[in-house]
Amino acid sequence: MSYPWINGARLLACSLVAAALYGCAGPSTIQDASRLGDTRALAKLLDAGVAINGSDLDGYTALHWAACAGQIDSAKLLLERGADIEAVDNYQATPLLVAICYGHDDVAQFLLEKGANVNARDGAGWTPLDYAASAKDPAITATLINHGARCGCGGPSNIRDAAKRGDTRALVKLLDAGAPINDHDTGGYTALHSAAYAGQLDSAKILVERGADIEAADNSKMTPLMVAASCGNDEVAEFLLEKGAKVNARGGAGWTPLDYAASVNDPAITATLINHGADVNAMTNNGLTVLQIAHAYGATSVERLLRKHGAKG
Repeated sequence: MSYPWINGARLLACSLVAAALYGCAGPSTIQDASRLGDTRALAKLLDAGVAINGSDLDGYTALHWAACAGQIDSAKLLLERGADIEAVDNYQATPLLVAICYGHDDVAQFLLEKGANVNARDGAGWTPLDYAASAKDPAITATLINHGARCGCGGPSNIRDAAKRGDTRALVKLLDAGAPINDHDTGGYTALHSAAYAGQLDSAKILVERGADIEAADNSKMTPLMVAASCGNDEVAEFLLEKGAKVNARGGAGWTPLDYAASVNDPAITATLINHGADVNAMTNNGLTVLQIAHAYGATSVERLLRKHGAKG
């Protein structure tokens, strides 16, 4: 299960791209080292005085990245060195929430053992148990309950929650009651962003039919199409394109939906975007091409597809 917080600026011009393109010897930030599980580089950076709780543009600390990527050795090293286990990103998500949303039960278990708040709430009021239940993960659900977890709410209380859960009945009810369709949370996520992130096609259809802004941008300047592309939710992405979503829209750092699809090595959505007119040679604000991004992220399948359609760089 992917999470909305992954889909912002931390995918933008990160050090991994720079390292791959410019021949750096290794990760240049603790976020990159943590995400890659390069504990040697991580320790070296920390020894050099790098701030252990420093965050990227989405508010992700190195511990968030360890949780996101399932790098338990990185997580162990960071906590040994004093990382803040309750640090929150721009969406008020703790590393425990991130670990659960990405299905990394071992990291979640470790964080719980180290005292992570089992009932922490994100910006939408969801707790770790809410996300575990949404992901249908019985193992971590049982672990959370054993640690005293509680649900954040009995049912969707706003249209973003309803859209994210795919609860179309609640979504319609809330809209009929006058809920603002383009209302957003603290991270700028609208209900349509939530549907795109969670792959809830029926929610997306209802929202677009009711007049949701298909080009709404969150705090990282990501549109719902970008979110769907970066989460690998092909059906939602194709639907949004059919409904007129801008295929070459630019988000934070000038990334397009195609850049996001390349960064997660998703050839299906890459092909769909190209078929809808995506520019295979567009450059980010930092001068990176989508082909370079694909190469940097090890997206070999996407790289071959891009070359087939004339991508250069």
